[in-house]
Amino acid sequence: MLILGLFLQDDIKNQVFDTLSYFVNFPDQDIQTFTLKAIGSLCIRHYEFMLGEVLKSLYHRLLTDPDAPLQMRTQVSYSPLKSSRPLSPFL
Repeated sequence: MLILGLFLQDDIKNQVFDTLSYFVNFPDQDIQTFTLKAIGSLCIRHYEFMLGEVLKSLYHRLLTDPDAPLQMRTQVSYSPLKSSRPLSPFL
């Protein structure tokens, strides 16, 4: 793929997702939260990641674990709503 004179590998979106998956498990809660937001932005454009086991497991863990940070739980709950579009232009 040629973009602005740079050659990118065909699996660049997978590489980005793998990198974000690493940082979402980083010990620093701020890094985890910002990474979760970045994953949400990636999934708006590439929804197939939302259907994968990695994110399903992460979201399930964050929503069911009583010790999960509130900020992360809130972000997980908010992300799908942020990207959803109304079915009708009148809504």
